[in-house]
Amino acid sequence: MIKLFHVYKTFDDRTVLDDVSLQVEKGNICCIVGPNGAGKSTLLKMMFCQEQADRGQVMINSQNLTRVHRREVPSVRRRMGFVFEDLQLMGRKSVLENITLALTIAGTSKKRGQHNMDRVLTTLELGSRKHEQTSELSAGEQQRVCIARAVVSDPLVLLADEPTASLDATLTAAVFDLFRGMSARGTTVVIATQKQDVADQFPQHRLVLNQGRVVNAINP
Repeated sequence: MIKLFHVYKTFDDRTVLDDVSLQVEKGNICCIVGPNGAGKSTLLKMMFCQEQADRGQVMINSQNLTRVHRREVPSVRRRMGFVFEDLQLMGRKSVLENITLALTIAGTSKKRGQHNMDRVLTTLELGSRKHEQTSELSAGEQQRVCIARAVVSDPLVLLADEPTASLDATLTAAVFDLFRGMSARGTTVVIATQKQDVADQFPQHRLVLNQGRVVNAINP
């Protein structure tokens, strides 16, 4: 489902990714682990067509993203969910409006979309806040809205950048159970984190980065 071959990336002569390869099969959960500046976020953004590799190949569902034209990017992203570290919510829109946008983009049917919406709002304890503007929410609530938006359409691929940074232990456990359920239904999940306790929740598949290089890898 996800394959990266010898990927390199530099910004202003600073090497961010240095010969990184990765393979994640359909329905697996992979953790990309490393400190700040290790290249984790850049790697996820390449999978989401937000960044381009200087060298190497990035394959998602047998499609080579290094050859995708800009006009094709929305189509690529339609079956993907992304939990952004900086959230990227529409602050003047309600929780429902933010989440519904993902269903619209994915072309999810109204019936299925309502079922999924009810499920994620309940799981993430957002039901009582669904009509509130996201700008009025706490940091933890905003992060849960970002997660709900990313997962509500049951994407083929879920990319999550520090998805539980603002959540307590109970909600973190609920989010990870949500990810495991998606994985069981066939979604491929990639989580970027600098927290070892997060990585320990998914020990079967791990890529450890430091200064843009792979220093350890655990494959299922």
